[in-house]
Amino acid sequence: MPGWINYSLCPVNDKWTRENNWYKSDFGRQRVQTECEKLIHYVNMGVLADEFIKTDGMCK
Repeated sequence: MPGWINYSLCPVNDKWTRENNWYKSDFGRQRVQTECEKLIHYVNMGVLADEFIKTDGMCK
């Protein structure tokens, strides 16, 4: 992102897409897939920088 834009990533915390249950419903899985596709799209456009994110223990 350009340096003049401030942003933060924040989790969804609704009934279907919480950290511990998003994968248990079709709606939650679809929501996560759609958000991932958006991030990939913006990385491919060069709008967001691609970087390694450590995920150890996140999806147990």
